[in-house]
Amino acid sequence: VNSQPPGAGLNISKLVAEHVVLAAFPLHDYDLLKSLQRKWLDLHSPPWMQPIEAIKDYFGDRIGFYFHYLGHYVEQLIIPAVLGIVIYIIRTVYSRPENVTMPFFAAFMMVWATMYIELWKRKQVT
Repeated sequence: VNSQPPGAGLNISKLVAEHVVLAAFPLHDYDLLKSLQRKWLDLHSPPWMQPIEAIKDYFGDRIGFYFHYLGHYVEQLIIPAVLGIVIYIIRTVYSRPENVTMPFFAAFMMVWATMYIELWKRKQVT
């Protein structure tokens, strides 16, 4: 464990008390940040189950919105990922130069992309 104070080894409290520094404004509330980390960085919860309200309250609306979007994106990518793995297995087992599954996967991805955008529009409004 480091015995020096954080912040380039400067003792901010001492500098403020000696009037070397007029005021200091911490960037983070470390107790609140630790509480948020315990809720947010749970390895057993899926990415779309983030504590969005707590993130928004701590970091602001823009960052909260960003992580809300990322959670939605990861959630929606599960279906194409699983389907892509299945198609990869099919292609590996039945390897032929002309693959019948690719046009179907491409059509699915077009429909998925449209559905993804429409679901995001719905979720964004609520």
